[in-house]
Amino acid sequence: PHFERDNTVEYQVMLEGFDPQWSNWSRESQKDYTNLPEGQYTLRLRARSPHGLVSAVAAYPFRVLPPWQRTWWAYSLYVLLFAAAVWGLTRWRTRKLQLQNERLERTVEERTVEIRQQRDQIQEEQDKSEALLLNILPVPVANELKQTGAVQPMTFDDVTVCFTDFA
Repeated sequence: PHFERDNTVEYQVMLEGFDPQWSNWSRESQKDYTNLPEGQYTLRLRARSPHGLVSAVAAYPFRVLPPWQRTWWAYSLYVLLFAAAVWGLTRWRTRKLQLQNERLERTVEERTVEIRQQRDQIQEEQDKSEALLLNILPVPVANELKQTGAVQPMTFDDVTVCFTDFA
């Protein structure tokens, strides 16, 4: 309805879903609501003339949305960021382990080459030692000495002893 003197009109409001009852009559033509939790609301308003005539209730439904960080797409973004972080950390750690594995393989290869060289040296020395032993002793005596570490005494009816000096 139309009221002739706007400064004498009183208003009463109620925010369904937030206010438990109608507000007191007031001449203020505006009402502030702050920090409303998200949800569905209906703002109901009525006016009263100085003669006591009350208007019909005007209703304005509206919805307060949650902040962006609590929306489904924000949660989706959080999941994607977490998955990307896990994937990135996994790739970084895998690469680090691969580099460490390559370093270890190079070290093992170097050591294997050293061991092969040492084995070849030992084999050469053994061959020299065996050749020297076979050069000094008869083959059956040298073989028995190599196998058992000692030689059983032998008896001969005729023996010639030769003393030599090797230089």
